[in-house]
Order: sequence, then C-alpha cells, then structure tokens
Amino acid sequence: MLSLPLSVPLGEREPAFSFMSRLASRNGLPASTFGADFELPFSKIIQGDELVCQRLAELGGVALDALLEWTPIHLGGREHSFRGEIFHAKSIKPVAIRGCPACLREDMAKDPSPWMPHMRADWLLRHLRVCTEHEMPLVDLWADPASTVRFDFAARLAEIRTSLEEGGLDGEPREASLFELYVADRLHGQHSGNWFDGIDLQAVCVFSELLGRAAVRLETGGRNRVHPDELWAEAATGYVLSAEGPDQVRDTLARLQSKLGSPRQGPKGVFGDLYDRFAHELTSEPYGVFRGIIRDHILATWPVGAGDNVMGEPVLERRLHSVRTAAEEGGIDDRRLRKLLRERGILTGAALSSTDEWAVFDAKAVKPIIEELNRMVSGIELQQLMNISRSHFESLRADGYLSPAITAAGAKPLWKATDAHRFIADLLRGAETVHAKMHGWRTLQEACHQLRVRPAEIIDLIEKGELRRIGSYSQATGYASILVDRDELQSKLNIDHAPGLTLEVFAKSVGLKPTQMTQLVASGHIRATNASNPKRKAVQPYITESDRRSFDETFVPLRRLSLETGWPWQKLLSPAFGLLERRFFDGETKHENLFSWTALERHFLCHWPKRE
Repeated sequence: MLSLPLSVPLGEREPAFSFMSRLASRNGLPASTFGADFELPFSKIIQGDELVCQRLAELGGVALDALLEWTPIHLGGREHSFRGEIFHAKSIKPVAIRGCPACLREDMAKDPSPWMPHMRADWLLRHLRVCTEHEMPLVDLWADPASTVRFDFAARLAEIRTSLEEGGLDGEPREASLFELYVADRLHGQHSGNWFDGIDLQAVCVFSELLGRAAVRLETGGRNRVHPDELWAEAATGYVLSAEGPDQVRDTLARLQSKLGSPRQGPKGVFGDLYDRFAHELTSEPYGVFRGIIRDHILATWPVGAGDNVMGEPVLERRLHSVRTAAEEGGIDDRRLRKLLRERGILTGAALSSTDEWAVFDAKAVKPIIEELNRMVSGIELQQLMNISRSHFESLRADGYLSPAITAAGAKPLWKATDAHRFIADLLRGAETVHAKMHGWRTLQEACHQLRVRPAEIIDLIEKGELRRIGSYSQATGYASILVDRDELQSKLNIDHAPGLTLEVFAKSVGLKPTQMTQLVASGHIRATNASNPKRKAVQPYITESDRRSFDETFVPLRRLSLETGWPWQKLLSPAFGLLERRFFDGETKHENLFSWTALERHFLCHWPKRE
C-alpha cells in the first residue's frame, strides 16, 4: 500500500488510534470515514489489530513496530496487552479521555495545524493521574460511550481547542507521587529494584490503591469516599506503605487493623475493599502473592476459630485466641484472664499493650487456664455473660433449656459459664456475619415479639437445622448477636398454615436467586406444590418437605457442595475441576451455582451416598 502524500509524523508515545485520527484530519476526514475509504476499520485500530495496523503504518509511512510500541492490544474478553503488561479494560480503556493540557499546548506551539497535537498512550492508564513531565494533573478532555467517537482524538480535540489554549482545563499543579513515578518507569521499561518489579504492574496498581484506600479510611475517620481530585493519594499512600516488601505490608496491616476496628467485625469490616476484592474478585494468579500475604497475616494475628472463613477458605482449627475470645469461651472476666496470662508469660511483647480484642496468643496454651478458671455462676451473672434478657432466660429455662448444673433445696441454682458459651456457639455454627440488620434479619428478641412465639420454638428449629439462614450480628455479642430470617422463620413455624416455603425463601436458603428458582419451577425441573396462600388466598407454588427431599436428591447448590467437600467455592469453580462446564443446563440457560448430582457423579466430581 502506497503512503499518502498528506501525512503526519508519529508522536512520542502515541497509540495507533491517535495517529490514524490525525492522519484522517490531515486529509480532511473523520477517522471512521477515513478508515472506511481505505478499508481500515477504526474499531480494529482501537483494538490494536496487527494486520490492520500494518496497513495503517504503510499508509502513513511509519514503521509498524513504532506504531504498535505504545498501542494497547486487545487480547480477548476484558484483557489488553500494553508495554509488555496485561491490563483489564477498566484500567486501560476509559470512557473519559484524559490528557495533559501543557503537553497539548506544546504540540500546538510547535505547529498550530489542527492535526499536530497527539495523544500520549500512558494517559489511558487509570492509575496515572499526573503528567510526570509538567507535574500537572491529567484532566478529563471529553467522554463518549461510542469508542469510535471517543478515540477520534483530532476531531474531539478541535472541539475544545479554544478552552485548552486559554488554560480553562488546567488543574492545580502537583508533584508526581512515588507511585506514579514508579508506574511511569515500568511503562518505559525501567525497574526500581524493589519487590514490585517481579509482580504484574496491574496487580501492583490495584493492591497499592486498595491498601491506600484502607489507610485513607483511617485518616478520614472511617469514611470511604475521598474527593475525585484526591483519588491519586490512595495509590500513592498504599505504595509508600508497601514498596519495601512483604514485611512492611504485614506491619501496615497490623497497624491498620488495630485502629480501624475489631476482629468481631470480620476482615471485610476492618479492611473494607482491600479484603473484599482480594477474597472474592481478584482471585487470578497475578494477585496470588498479595492474597497470600493478606491471608497469612490474618491467620497469624486474628483470633479466627474453626468454621470461620478467610479469603474463601475454611479455618479447620483455632490457632490463636484473643483475651476477649478466650474470656467468652471460658465464661471468665476479661481483666482476671489478662492478669493470669501476663503472670504465666503467655501474654508477651506487643500483645501486652494491645486491646483485649487484638491481644492474641496460642490457643492451646490458654486451655489449662480456662479450665482452671471455669467457675459456677448465678442466674444474673449468666444472663450478663450471655447478653440475654431476663424474660428470654426464664422462658428458655421453663422450656428445658439452660438447665443449672447444681440445684439444691433452699439454695440458688448455679450454672457452668462454659455451658452458656457452648449454647451460643452451637446456635451460631455456620452463621454468616451481618453488619447491618436489613433484608429481613431479626434478633431472637425481635422475632419472638413480632411472630408471637416462644424463644424455644426458634431455638428448636435452629438446632434441627431447619433454618438455613442464621446470622451473626457484628454489632452485638452473645444471645443478642443471633439473627434469623423473618420470612423463613414464619414459613417454618407454619403460623399461617402455609404448606411449605415460598420460592423466594427457599431460594435464599440454598444460595440461589429467587428469579432462578421461579424459572426452574416453571420449567418443571424443580418440583413444587401449588397451594392457596393463607393471607392472599391466591394459589402459588410452595416447596414442601417432600419437594425439598426431591430437590436434595436431584440437585446440589454450590453452597452445599462447598460444605460437603470442605473446599472453598473459589477452588470448586477453578479450571482444574471444570465445574463451570457442569452447571445445570435446562435447555436454554446454564444456571449459576447449581449442579445436578447425575452430572457430578458421571464425571467423578462428587459421590452421592448410596440410595436404597
């Protein structure tokens, strides 16, 4: 292909779409029209298609290697290759095009032709928010949902040229942060010598941002939101707090957790997005080093117990106790236990100055002390330890629960504090942590009051495993922290003589979406029983006990499969197991988080107990 007589030079760090836009402008056309005339689809240029870019290079009289050097290349899905790194589309293909007004004015000063100012490809990267050359913030130049409009750089720049020349788009100058200088160096192929050099740049950027966000929460009194103009400070802070290596990261996490919350809130409640995203979204290999550091740190410094979940993996055995958890388990006063731990040399070092929630030690070492301090308590003391009201305490006693260990004529009954702790722990086994009482969650006190039932009726359903949704309220302790789902409870209590669970309640209890359950029942894949709604008198489907047994024999939701195998759901959905391909298919839809036993057994993924 011959070069055009009217051409433009390839700019420094210029991507292919900017070059084509300027070449089209030089020839008096929008980029899309220009591309159609020369069989160069602009959308392909935006994606960095090598064959189309080769024809563009020939047409523009530039070397292909030079054209592709700073061009993001679409790899499929949401991934792009750029400067030898892999970036997610959210990081490299923004809806708003940013730029440095000073760089563009320099281009205009060299040549005022409308096709001369060019895009710098590093402006695309979301994590770079400043021009390292002029120390000016990168500002939004324009935005458009259509990529062929958004990336037509020369055409869009002409629309804002006057404002650009007059300085109307300039932001407040600031120095580039160490993080931004590091990212710019990596894009230019330079390495700083720190441990981040061996990790994917995308992962480094995301980790720095999320760690910094947790640190900024501390500075802003727990608020997650910062002004858009100050977002650069999150990644900058995270980088400074982690660039020296894993030990610095662990020190930072320890310092943050001691000030941001307590273990009762759970890792998500303390670390926020840092934990939440690495636990559930950022599970691919490039993020593995950071996931490992966070998980190992939590296991080494948090009083997590058997049955807890850390980074998607179940904890099988308690390794550490805190003063608070050991006191609760043993029914012991915190102050008395702390004094004994200090005297016995179990509580040492930094733990001596930590709060009861964060002062941790070997769980096995404290067991003899707990047994030694195990004592009998009066009814009033037991109510205080359990955080239970007197009315519920007496009601449960009348119904056969919380029987005293010692009774004697003429003397007050006495209880073992450990029995009370075990009673609460058994009710909360497998419960999900709840930070806000929304979406139908009720305390036992509230549920009894609203549904006019005795607490023993609810306790009995929990012990039998008939209530699938049990919550552990992070803002309360003991009996007051036990939450139940009101709708599920009402269905189980059969207050209105309903024949079973509604589809919505049953769906939530097994970890499926209500719309998903409705679709499967309508198509006949899940059996349901039509009956009259006791309140509305309209006929609707219910899941009876018989229907539930049929469901359990035919299907297994992801939540149950995780419990049955002891493997976290992230591991079950990994490519090694191939379970994503075994999801239940009803002829039209592959259903998320649902599998048939037949398919699992056929592929030796799970064994169903032999049926008679």
